[in-house]
Amino acid sequence: MFNDMFGEVLLASSIVLVLKLVAADSFTFFGILGKNERDARMKQKQITSETEVGTPEAAGIISGYPNIATLLWGAVKSCSPMHELGFVVVDGVQDDVWYSEADVQFDDSRWLLSGCVITFVMREFVETGYLRARG
Repeated sequence: MFNDMFGEVLLASSIVLVLKLVAADSFTFFGILGKNERDARMKQKQITSETEVGTPEAAGIISGYPNIATLLWGAVKSCSPMHELGFVVVDGVQDDVWYSEADVQFDDSRWLLSGCVITFVMREFVETGYLRARG
């Protein structure tokens, strides 16, 4: 009878040990490795989400929000080929300036990648007041 109880206890403890081996987070060594990998991934996500597209020194609007054909400089913040639109960051303008790919006359779409400096003419919609880059 004692041998049967000892055998059951041994079987139960070996099952628990096998389950602990399968679940890597239960052991501190494997748990630390998993935590460090998660921390590295989170840090990488945080770094990529905190990077901002800077505007070039010569960028900006000289006098407010003119609706005139002045050639401006700005940095592409984002571009969505699927939606055929993007946003430009311009120094001196609080909001992002959006553009449609139909408005842009680039032969090579690599110029519309994030961070690239482009020249454009800015227009303001009279009805909505939204700024739009054309050129």
